[in-house]
Amino acid sequence: MAISDQDLQTAIAERLAQLRFGRPAEPGDLAARVLSAFHTAGPRHIDAIAAAVAAGDSQTAREQAHDLTSLAGHVGAIDVVNACGELSLRLKAGDLAGAAAVVTDLRIGYERASRATAGM
Repeated sequence: MAISDQDLQTAIAERLAQLRFGRPAEPGDLAARVLSAFHTAGPRHIDAIAAAVAAGDSQTAREQAHDLTSLAGHVGAIDVVNACGELSLRLKAGDLAGAAAVVTDLRIGYERASRATAGM
């Protein structure tokens, strides 16, 4: 279940503050670099996951989900982390149809997190 937009934004802001050790945001600080990586690599991981699921390549999809989970976790994108976990469970169970459905949730979660990070 997705959290509210406000709770998502709060979780992300808190996580980025942790990466900044409570200091004010500065261009190029660790939080800014992690956030940039999330915005740059996130869509590529999601596209790779979708392609791998469509091709029946569970191993590649799981590897991409693992990498995306790390990025999303560092940013505080809870919905993305949860969707990646669900995706991994379905892939391990051989449920490719279910995995394909989770990819949609993953895209939605990523878009929500992207919007929530605007201006951070």
